[in-house]
Amino acid sequence: MDGARDATVTEATVMEGTVMEGMEGMEAMEVKRGFRVSRGRARFGARFGARVGARVGIGVALLAAALSTSACGTTMWAPAAAPTSLTVQEAPLGGEALTQRKQDLERALRDMVALHATMETLIDRRGSGRVSTFDDFVVAYLDQHLDPLLRAEWQSSHPEVVATDANLRFIKVDLLLQMHSRPQAERVIRDIERRYQGRDNMLIGYPVGEQSSVAKALSLLKGGT
Repeated sequence: MDGARDATVTEATVMEGTVMEGMEGMEAMEVKRGFRVSRGRARFGARFGARVGARVGIGVALLAAALSTSACGTTMWAPAAAPTSLTVQEAPLGGEALTQRKQDLERALRDMVALHATMETLIDRRGSGRVSTFDDFVVAYLDQHLDPLLRAEWQSSHPEVVATDANLRFIKVDLLLQMHSRPQAERVIRDIERRYQGRDNMLIGYPVGEQSSVAKALSLLKGGT
């Protein structure tokens, strides 16, 4: 268990460095004399996506393309319309399908740990412009990649994926709070309370890099809402 967590944190640290390098590269492009910002973002998006895809998960690599969508002068990714429900009635998976879902969830967890670390680094550096740009990136990742993975009800009770499922939900709330998206964070907290009702003592990997019970983790999050 500790070995797996250490591996996740290590991969996430590599990705955090890649994201920070990319954000710094974009900032340099925007101030370089005579260089078109939109063109710079398009080039950065392509390079960043390829580099992240090779190192971590396809989810974040695909979202890096969001940086290049502004090449035509349009805004960056906007939040998708809120789903009518945070859940979907999907039959529990088994066999190869379950193995694939486990891999998808684990990859998403590596991505989320890295996004969380990068967000904290940007906030610590007080780079408001970078934080705003990175917020768009995170929103796109949540809407387009993470949320579809988390809508199945069975994942929150299946013994092979329940821990990863819970970890992802708690980190999502943390990111939403850091982006000052309190209504969305409170909505996810209510969903967590419903899904994990009666399992207050279940151990999860939150705060990031630590372990605590569901009850304690919820208390920490509610203190930030």
